[in-house]
Amino acid sequence: MSAEVIQIPLTTLLNLAALILYTLAVKRITFFSFVLVGLLLIDVLHQGIAIYLRSFLSDERSLSFVFHAWYISFAFTDFLFFLCGLYLAKVVGSDIDKASQFILFTYLVLGVIQMLRFAERLFTDTNLMAWLYSEGIPLTNLVVTAFVISYVIRVTFVSLRHGVRTV
Repeated sequence: MSAEVIQIPLTTLLNLAALILYTLAVKRITFFSFVLVGLLLIDVLHQGIAIYLRSFLSDERSLSFVFHAWYISFAFTDFLFFLCGLYLAKVVGSDIDKASQFILFTYLVLGVIQMLRFAERLFTDTNLMAWLYSEGIPLTNLVVTAFVISYVIRVTFVSLRHGVRTV
């Protein structure tokens, strides 16, 4: 039995740093704070799913399970993140700021991509979405992290310049 070394993706570490900086800058919990925590949780969840499913790859009898579980679990968690964000906004009676809207909508799109690629592989013999799936999803994750960092830096500078601890 071999133990897989868990490597924390750079994007997760950068999002964590952004959450800490954002919290220090605004000195309060906002809807965006919850979205950043959700972003961190979904990163950890996706890493756990990937590690768990890869553990089945050595058994040829499990390949069908891994195939189905991979797409469905990633799509489900992406959709769940989006829906939890909407639900949280409704429960707390908060408007969803534009930064949070962008992140939540991006995860909705990622879930759709997961399901479209799953359907393509399940029902057709094409690879039309292969590039979008293999390159587009990691690129989208990088874009979300770059967006989060730039937004938090902007909020921090505005906060420091005006001496105001709100966005």
